[in-house]
Amino acid sequence: MRAASKLDRIVSLYQRLLGLPFVYRRVRPLVVGGVDMTPSYQNLDAGADEVILDIGCGPGEALRYLTKFRALYGFDTDRVAVEFARKLAAGRANVSFEARRVSPADVEAINPTRVMMNGLLHHLADEEALELLRMCARCASVQRIATQDVVYLPGQHLNNFFARLDRGKHVRDVAGYKKLVAGANLVIEREQIVRCHPTSGRALYFLMALKPAARTG
Repeated sequence: MRAASKLDRIVSLYQRLLGLPFVYRRVRPLVVGGVDMTPSYQNLDAGADEVILDIGCGPGEALRYLTKFRALYGFDTDRVAVEFARKLAAGRANVSFEARRVSPADVEAINPTRVMMNGLLHHLADEEALELLRMCARCASVQRIATQDVVYLPGQHLNNFFARLDRGKHVRDVAGYKKLVAGANLVIEREQIVRCHPTSGRALYFLMALKPAARTG
């Protein structure tokens, strides 16, 4: 019991530290063997004329991976992370970061063609995740939604340990994420299990490229 309690305290401390941009960007990659989110942003399939809505933008990671877009709007409830993102975007008139939840009115005003949910769904309970996915699916301008999440996988004990360490309290297995997609009237155009870094990564991510069901075919 004492050993379990000590482990819980260590996990809790690590989760709190992950909220610091420096730890998230510099320390976390050392723990999991490197982080390269290129596959996730490739799933977004963004061109030079895209309007991108980045929900759960964190410290502005999108600016490290996306070079072509017409405009990028990021939303995150973590004010420290958003301040860091704003510094990265300083002087860029077509990039905006807001420290709050995205609303249906925001989506309507932005009219995004692409929606990024990088490391977001495993932080949300089913009801909230479904509401967010449905909100994006209903927007007529949205052509693709890209997601990336830590995932529980059978037999992947080290990965599952890292998943437990994550700040997100709603890490799911693959079936759990797919259930959300189906409930939001979205379909999966592409799904992948990728390592957090292609050569040295110890943790695994589940990636999806999604499209509103009514626009398939």
